[in-house]
Amino acid sequence: MLKKAVAYSRVGQKGVRVASGVAENPSEFVRIRQGEITQRWQDFLARLAAQDDFGIGLAEVGKREVTATDLAALTALTGYEHAIVILTDNRRVLINMGSYKGGELPPNTKILLMHSHPDDHGTGMAKFISEDDVNALVYLNQRYSYMVTVDGTVYRFTRDTPSCSVARIVRELKYSGWVKPET
Repeated sequence: MLKKAVAYSRVGQKGVRVASGVAENPSEFVRIRQGEITQRWQDFLARLAAQDDFGIGLAEVGKREVTATDLAALTALTGYEHAIVILTDNRRVLINMGSYKGGELPPNTKILLMHSHPDDHGTGMAKFISEDDVNALVYLNQRYSYMVTVDGTVYRFTRDTPSCSVARIVRELKYSGWVKPET
């Protein structure tokens, strides 16, 4: 691997490229807080509203096409929970749950990758993992999943996470950008 990197560096005259793998830009949350909607989010909303093979509220998406930032933004803009799942045929689907209280996943859901919780208007309830969240993992025989709140904080929860508790924070937005909390 190192030999290939060195060879690339000499041939390409660019050096070795490194990347964080994070597709999200923390400055996007400034836009959410100011009520601005990006073209990207408009496109997702249009795809979710389209009457296609999946129906209204569902849109097929590519791997890593939808980020935690996108889920937080869509939830902040609509007030509804959203989710990203993998179906039994391995297609990834973005879902508008149609309510601030959540909703049902498609019956052919294999994996719940991530879902969002709506704004709690200062009550602090958005960060709590619900009984339904935990039950979804048990039903899907899944060890863990992620939940994002509209402020961009990402929580990891397991099927052993007590309902009505706060899961482990894996990423939160600070003034300096995204940070991984100390464990």
